[in-house]
Amino acid sequence: MAVRPLAVLHGPQDAMPSPELLVDHLRAAWPQLPPAARRAIAAMHGAGTPAAAGGGGGGGGGGGGPGAGAGGAASPVAAPSGSGSGSSSSNASTSASAAGGVEGVDLRSVVSYNAYGDEYEDLAAADLRRSSSSSGSSSGSSSSGGSSSDNVRSHVGLWPHFSRLNHSCAPNCVHYVVGDTMMVRAVQAIPEGAELTVSYLGRDDLAPAQVRAAALGARYGFACGCARCAAERQLPAELAALLLQLHERARGDLAPRFERLLASTSTDPEDILRAAGEAAAADEADEDEEEGAGDAAAAAPGGGVSATAVSASTGGLTAAEAAKRALKKAQAQLQRSQDQWPALLAALEPRLEEAARQLHTALRELQEDDDGVDGVDGVDGVVVDSGAPQQPPPGGSAEAAAGSGGGGGSVLEPRPPMTRVQTAQAASYQLLELLHLHAELMASATAGPGGAASPARAAAASSALQACWHVLDAISRGSEVQVFQACKLLNDALLAARTRGSAPAGASGAAAAPEPVREAAALLGQSLLARYGRLRGQHLSRMTQAAMRSSKDFF
Repeated sequence: MAVRPLAVLHGPQDAMPSPELLVDHLRAAWPQLPPAARRAIAAMHGAGTPAAAGGGGGGGGGGGGPGAGAGGAASPVAAPSGSGSGSSSSNASTSASAAGGVEGVDLRSVVSYNAYGDEYEDLAAADLRRSSSSSGSSSGSSSSGGSSSDNVRSHVGLWPHFSRLNHSCAPNCVHYVVGDTMMVRAVQAIPEGAELTVSYLGRDDLAPAQVRAAALGARYGFACGCARCAAERQLPAELAALLLQLHERARGDLAPRFERLLASTSTDPEDILRAAGEAAAADEADEDEEEGAGDAAAAAPGGGVSATAVSASTGGLTAAEAAKRALKKAQAQLQRSQDQWPALLAALEPRLEEAARQLHTALRELQEDDDGVDGVDGVDGVVVDSGAPQQPPPGGSAEAAAGSGGGGGSVLEPRPPMTRVQTAQAASYQLLELLHLHAELMASATAGPGGAASPARAAAASSALQACWHVLDAISRGSEVQVFQACKLLNDALLAARTRGSAPAGASGAAAAPEPVREAAALLGQSLLARYGRLRGQHLSRMTQAAMRSSKDFF
């Protein structure tokens, strides 16, 4: 489905226009809107009644406005007061008169429940547009190609039909914006007559059920009854509590430690860990003072969720993404020497390993209780239920490899129901991402001459990233993050093959590509197929190249 907007505002990347500006724009443009557009807006959920704080659609989502999917870094636009949405300044509890409704339509309520916003559009598509613009300007035009962020725009707008799609925490469709057009694609085979679903949650999809329930209740006022939530409710109470604890530890303790360790003046692991622990304790004390009554408002039935658990408080980033941004900023300011990194990262290992051990033990016990769970692999001590089979593609370039991995001729397959093990893995995703970040940084910090990481370090980083990819395949297939993870895996595998000389120059075909390259290319092919549909020939080659370029900026 490709949908043109009824109204849309754009801004620079990472500077999404305020939903309040969209309300003002609609109010000013209302007399000039075509009658069909006015009727479409008047028919949207919430158009006749001002949104109440914490209110929203009916029990099944009721056509409430979808927020950013897991492939984007935005928080949902529909954010009632107190929801913690970092990107939205819309106050859905404002009265109808203050909202300045026109012709009986409460425009603020319409925007609150139906608008979609993101800090950036589809990055690979933007890269292709930038490349075309650069090619056109090479003959003397004044158009600019520029940096990787040029021409990438944020947006907030109203897209009819799309706003009527209901929510699922493991949706069967992916959505993203290209230019002004909202694209919605099926990521699995969907039976005729089955409901199409998207995610309203953004990065909160990658959280335990308690956090997702708190976010949906605060922003939209409904309780999710999707298959993933139902499966997660079947987990033992002790495991559900542990998953929430690990999620909050990843966000509130482990991720901030990456930045604190970088700022440390010592390179002694014990001194670094002690200083980071003291800073964490001070932060926790400050949070306890601030939470107060907010905990009760954010708590969901079946478990206490702290106000800091909802990821919108960090602008819709996962714990690892927030840590990477902080690291990049701190490194630029402090100019840490490369030889200091191993000691700094070693100080983090005990806490990360303890969290990984807890998760590993819990998942193993759950697996033993669930008869008939197949295809379970060990990844850095963490159980990963990989699910779908992989097709070995030919070797050669990245785009050629991805072409036979799924994007060039495969079809979407049905997605089996999530097992309890998979739901637990999905709830612990943010910890898995931090484990990959640590493994990746350690591999880079301990690289030998020529920048080549040791095989053991490289394998640890690759395994950790594959674990993340398989979790996303179960709950956020076709997301931009999943595509970029597959690009990263393929790029690393190609670099390793060139370093070891295992792919002879000029050789081609499946026999010439090492197994890690073929496996990574298969994952990329599956990801591209889910996000962009079946691509062939030059279209597949250009999209693969654009995704590979965009993923380097992302990582």
